[in-house]
Amino acid sequence: MGAVLLVWILAQCNTPYRHEGGAPSRSMGGSMAIGFYRKVRAKEGRSERFEALLQSYIAAILDEEPGCTFLTYLRSPTDPLLFTIHEEYADEHALELHRNGDLERLWLPVLLRHVTGVTVSRFAVADEDELMARS
Repeated sequence: MGAVLLVWILAQCNTPYRHEGGAPSRSMGGSMAIGFYRKVRAKEGRSERFEALLQSYIAAILDEEPGCTFLTYLRSPTDPLLFTIHEEYADEHALELHRNGDLERLWLPVLLRHVTGVTVSRFAVADEDELMARS
C-alpha cells in the first residue's frame, strides 16, 4: 500500500493551524494519522457569512480537540464561493471523538445552512520516519 505525503504551503493558509508533539504527519498513538480535504461551495450571497462562521468553527476545534492536529482552509482566488478545508486527526480514535463531539453537533448544521455542496476526499498521512526508511 502506497503512502501519501502531503505538502501544504502554509503561506497561503487563511487560518491558524496547530502541530503539537512532533511533525504534522505523526500520529499520537503510533497508528497512521487521517486527513480530509473538503471542497465546499457556499450559497450565492452567503460566502462572507460562511467564511466568518468557518473561522470561528476552526478556532473552537483547535482550542478544544487535541486530536485535531491540523485544520485550515483556503478560499479560491478565482471562485469566491469555493472553499477547500484541510483537516488532519491523530488517529481513528481522535476522528471519532471529533465526529461525536459537542462542537461538531453544534456547528455542522449552522455551517451547512450556508453551502450548496460538499465533496470529501479522505487520505492517510504518511509517517515521515517510515518514508525516510523506505528510501
